[in-house]
Amino acid sequence: LFFNCCRFTADCYNGVVASTSPIIYPSSGNYPPNAFCNWRMEAAASMRVKITFSSVSIESSTTPYNDFLLVFDGPTCTSPILAKITGTATPTVTSSDNNTSLMFISNAVTQLTGFTATFASSKL
Repeated sequence: LFFNCCRFTADCYNGVVASTSPIIYPSSGNYPPNAFCNWRMEAAASMRVKITFSSVSIESSTTPYNDFLLVFDGPTCTSPILAKITGTATPTVTSSDNNTSLMFISNAVTQLTGFTATFASSKL
């Protein structure tokens, strides 16, 4: 059982994401146990999506059973994975085309403060 906490679509045009920038997850406190969250970003056809993480606090582990954030190079979770984010690293990730998506999954053991990410578009 997962808590579907934050499913939405953001449109990135001319480097600006309207009301969805930045994504601060969760908006306060720690993320919930057993969370399952999806975000999808789409830029204009001749652009790509650049995601900059300014803060990250996600359970750090190399096992697949702990909390993680995946960045996909496309609109769905079947797209190639660009990054798997755990711990406190604050990467910048750029898609190869105009679509990218994020998936956050947490287990029931450790809950931390999550992440803050901003989005912009850049030319291919």
